[in-house]
Amino acid sequence: MIFMIFGDIRSYEIEKAVYPAPVRQAVEFIRSLNAQDKELGRYDIDGDNMFALVQSIDTVTRENRKSESHIQYVDVQYLVEGEEVIYFGRKKDDTAAIENKLEESDYALYDTVEGEMELRLSPGMFAVFFPDDLHRPGCSDNGGTTVKKVVVKIRKSLFE
Repeated sequence: MIFMIFGDIRSYEIEKAVYPAPVRQAVEFIRSLNAQDKELGRYDIDGDNMFALVQSIDTVTRENRKSESHIQYVDVQYLVEGEEVIYFGRKKDDTAAIENKLEESDYALYDTVEGEMELRLSPGMFAVFFPDDLHRPGCSDNGGTTVKKVVVKIRKSLFE
């Protein structure tokens, strides 16, 4: 079982040997993207197997964002601009989901996450969330700030 990964693009060369191959491919794409100058939208890396979403998100407080999980894709969330808090924890089961669209849309939403922890990202940092990692992205202490980020979606089967 693989658990959430947290890293910084500035130390990628030192750490890359321990990352799974699909994560290395995603981070190398991010490094080559020049994301600050990229338009918002989707950028294909390997069709639906791996693609990047350049996003601008208005942050909200923790209470105003649901936690999410996926079963088809692993998320690599890279912060380009601003500061973001992502809350995360391990999924116990899908019965706690308040909205379960895993089969048709690859997401489930959760109100409460047992043992949820806080991860503060500044530009250059990234986090990798696997299917059992619940994550509540796009948060800040007071809400109302805008962040630019890249989310690379990696089809889970690429890890097999």
